Amino acid sequence: MAVYFFAVLNFYLSIIILFFNVKINKNAFFLAGYLFCLGMFGIVHNFTFDEKNPLLLALVRGYATPIHYALGPMLYLYVRGTVLDKYVFKKSDFWHFLPMLISVLSLIPFYFTSFSYKLEIARNIQINPRTSINDSVYWIIPHFSHFYIRAISFLGYSIASLLIVLKASKILENRSVPKPQKKLILRWLYTLTILSAVIFICYVPLTFYLLKIVKLPFVITETAYNIFDRITGYSYCVIPLTVLVLPQILYGLPVAAKTKLNPKPTDFWEDTQAILEEDPFLDVSKKILAYLKNEKPYLNPDFNMDTIAERLKIPKHHIYYCFGNIIKIKFSKVRNRLRVDHAKKLLLEEKLQNLKLEAIGFESGFSSRSHFFATFKEETGLTPSEFIIQSRVSE
Repeated sequence: MAVYFFAVLNFYLSIIILFFNVKINKNAFFLAGYLFCLGMFGIVHNFTFDEKNPLLLALVRGYATPIHYALGPMLYLYVRGTVLDKYVFKKSDFWHFLPMLISVLSLIPFYFTSFSYKLEIARNIQINPRTSINDSVYWIIPHFSHFYIRAISFLGYSIASLLIVLKASKILENRSVPKPQKKLILRWLYTLTILSAVIFICYVPLTFYLLKIVKLPFVITETAYNIFDRITGYSYCVIPLTVLVLPQILYGLPVAAKTKLNPKPTDFWEDTQAILEEDPFLDVSKKILAYLKNEKPYLNPDFNMDTIAERLKIPKHHIYYCFGNIIKIKFSKVRNRLRVDHAKKLLLEEKLQNLKLEAIGFESGFSSRSHFFATFKEETGLTPSEFIIQSRVSE
């Protein structure tokens, strides 16, 4: 049951990342793809060797094989893009998915067989996994060979990804990267690549044992099998749990551009001055705050983080990092506070006191009366009308 739980967790995280994080950091697409493929790998492996219901195996066997070949490329492209701090997918990167395409072509005859044939093969495999050798419906690559080819392929990609991380840890010493985030991301990348390699290093002897292959120069005992099985299981569980517990890794590895900013100081919000002075994104954060203060883009109801990214030419995940780690106030909270502060000024101006409250809300960037009243009450503890009354009494 644990395998199913973590497989579902992988699927859940991949969907969440696709819907909420890809717009911020496009490299998260590759991480979502990797988690989805990893979840599918766990499901198929369990259906093949542990599940006793042949119907489940018949539904996924063959169809999921091409997905397994995407595991390695997804891992490699995610690690490379994270280290470079930008989304990179060149035409030459399509070659990484060639084995996936070949596996699809190889399995075309199998896809067109009857479901009763697939069910019979699945039933035989669950009784004796070695019977997969007898499945002769394929082109190019026999079904049986995919067990080894995909393991070797993914192991190669895991090692290549680990080498990128090793090289990056030296290169980043001389680049402007926030130290806490650099430490976190490098640890995450080491964990991801090493555990990925461990999973498939252990997968090969596990497969040998489960397929009852006897013509080997070594013997895999039941004790050795149990050890490999536990290592693989723990590694499989740690990867999605890390993403779940440390969502900060989705910010990526922000590298500050070496640009000269306006040295004019800003007194914008006293509580934003508690900024980590050693963080290389301090100037970027000040630039964002100065933009908000001077140009007041929040008065536009459509104002969002994309507006800042487009206006200041700053990657969106850098902006998320600045609000979350340096300014230490959520973007939505900043936007609401600024709009409410502007509305309070308008409410106190005599020449605008004849305006309806709805008009004050619209002038302050709120898209509706209900949103204006709810946000104002949340920020001040008062409704706009109560705020006016209290202000007059205090005078």
